[in-house]
Amino acid sequence: MRRLTGFDAQFVFDERPNDPQHTLKLAFLDAQASAGFDLAAARRQIATRLARLDPLRWRVVHVPLDLHQPVWLEGGAPDLGWHVRRAAIPAPGGRDELCEVVSQIASAALDPRRPLWELWLLEGFEGEKVGLVLKLSHALADGGESRILLERLFEPTPLSAELPAAETISRAALLSAALRDRLLDLAALLRVARATVVAAWRRRKEIRWRDPAELPVPTRLRNPRTRLGGPVGTRRAFHYQTVSLAAAREVGHVFGCTLNEVLIAMVAGGVRRWLREQECLPGLATIGHLPLSARRESERAAWGNRVVSVPFALPTQIGDPVARLRAAARENARAKSVLAAQRGAFLEDWQNVLPPIFTKLYGAFVRLVARLQPRLSGGVVVSNVRGPEQALSVAAGSVENLVSVGHVKWVSGLNVTAWSYAGRLNLGLYACADAFPDLGRVAELLGESFEELVKAAARERARVDVEGSRDV
Repeated sequence: MRRLTGFDAQFVFDERPNDPQHTLKLAFLDAQASAGFDLAAARRQIATRLARLDPLRWRVVHVPLDLHQPVWLEGGAPDLGWHVRRAAIPAPGGRDELCEVVSQIASAALDPRRPLWELWLLEGFEGEKVGLVLKLSHALADGGESRILLERLFEPTPLSAELPAAETISRAALLSAALRDRLLDLAALLRVARATVVAAWRRRKEIRWRDPAELPVPTRLRNPRTRLGGPVGTRRAFHYQTVSLAAAREVGHVFGCTLNEVLIAMVAGGVRRWLREQECLPGLATIGHLPLSARRESERAAWGNRVVSVPFALPTQIGDPVARLRAAARENARAKSVLAAQRGAFLEDWQNVLPPIFTKLYGAFVRLVARLQPRLSGGVVVSNVRGPEQALSVAAGSVENLVSVGHVKWVSGLNVTAWSYAGRLNLGLYACADAFPDLGRVAELLGESFEELVKAAARERARVDVEGSRDV
């Protein structure tokens, strides 16, 4: 038995038929691996590796009276006939057709009575290729843990081991464990309260010494409404863009920025272009959310989520790509300073020490506000996860590409999740289909924004070379 954190439990509590709480991981198999890889092969791929895929065996059990967070119980071997499914990509089987099928898969919630995942085999991509879509509850893993899960799923040599027996637990045992853990949480509650007081003092000091020219972080109530906003509908949209990882690193090297800052600038440029096409580009920055890892090295493969979400100003108001990149660097640095100053005092920390009623009321309150304020401004989540550096193997070939994406929650917005994989930088886009019926166009504009940064870096490199030759 493993107890969920309050933050993980939020995804379980908020799961609804019209509000799914899962993430998506797409593996594109090359021609050699695709040959003969059918539904039976997909089920064997899971079955022979289940001993190392712990989250795929767990089922969630709620505690009576909500005395504490739910628990994961070992479920033994899952019903792969249910969990592993097949779908055909309609002709001509290109990227748009694949993304439409994935969007339909993403729009359906997971069955809470079973382990919270599905694996879909998609046939007919670019002719005879196949793809695998892992639909996984966000409660089970964040981006870093999802990488570990995928690496284990595609291990070339499956581990021969017996699966643990399925667990059962009585109502009395659930209540007893909940009361015990609630008492143990008192010390953690005091630590979070102390950290919050210290963080508030640091925040007040920071505001006092802030540069007057620094723009405030936008908020949902202060920013004007664009198509990034409004209530979340029942349908989801998915698309993706792939760029060169080496080229992205070169942009960062030329301008002295990190890969994450290049990513933020690329997303800001693409969203800016899209807002301009919609004739709703405001003169203010767009609301951004930057998930940052709070996982310790000792917590690797502990599953669940160890992230905090830091709001930031996505610089969509800046037209010049280099100035936009500089602004992205400042925002990234500010977000890291917020993480350091507020460590242990974020909302996610409070969710972990307070009873489930707090998490449930928080979710209900945000949903109510979103319904009562249909013009509430939305935002853009920009997440960056380091994926496998070497291509993963499967069947007689390899995984050609790997794309991952998070989810949208409460207010309609855009989720952009970047995963590096074998020399590529893949950007998965996920949104409410009502707000983004043209998500494929947004993916194109992100690519154009990236090319703009690459050209700016080439010009800067040429300028530096010319100046260097003059000095000689």
